[in-house]
Amino acid sequence: MRDRRIREGLKLCKHSIELEFYQAENYVNLARTYLLARDRKGAVKAVRAGLKIDRNNPQLLAMIKELGVRGHPVLPFLDRSNPLNKLLGRLRHALRG
Repeated sequence: MRDRRIREGLKLCKHSIELEFYQAENYVNLARTYLLARDRKGAVKAVRAGLKIDRNNPQLLAMIKELGVRGHPVLPFLDRSNPLNKLLGRLRHALRG
């Protein structure tokens, strides 16, 4: 990351996950490297995968908040833009407040 050799960094991060998939820190590093590569989608996938390993990891939780990842629609069988999903989503957000 320091030298901006992003492709190499991505390879190294993925390799470390292959070796030690149970280390949440590896997913944090992969997500940061994806962000350097301007690949937000890859970063989100890495954070979600890391949270499956350690759902209470403070770094991953901070990253997911920073990335602003949307939650699942309230009614997953309807499109996110469906008026009912929009209404229920706003209600859910207000209740979590």
